[in-house]
Amino acid sequence: MKSLALASLSALAAPFGVAAAEPAEERTAWRCKVETMRNVSTAENPPIAEPMRIFTADRLEMQGGRLVLEEVVSDAHSESLVTHSIDPATGRYEAVAMRTDHAMGEQYQIESAGSCEQLAREGKGAE
Repeated sequence: MKSLALASLSALAAPFGVAAAEPAEERTAWRCKVETMRNVSTAENPPIAEPMRIFTADRLEMQGGRLVLEEVVSDAHSESLVTHSIDPATGRYEAVAMRTDHAMGEQYQIESAGSCEQLAREGKGAE
């Protein structure tokens, strides 16, 4: 069961922050690379399933000098409230996921950190 939980934790990264295409004037984006992931609740470092994530500017909200996206990620066995945060001055990326695993009946706090670069408006991979 523990390996199932770890597999589920690493799969948590898959849907983070990828958006559908927008008109060209709205395509400013941030490409972020997750460098570390830590399950604070179990003191384990799960594997990073999707190290690169792209966040389009229209999905980010400025809060206290940081660009923030909050989203709910769920599947048949779990639900997570994920807060992504980018410091536009330094490019520092952080994410905190509060995950409820319904199959195991447990809750986890998962923290990720890394770095981001701002992409140009046209043709640089903004999705």
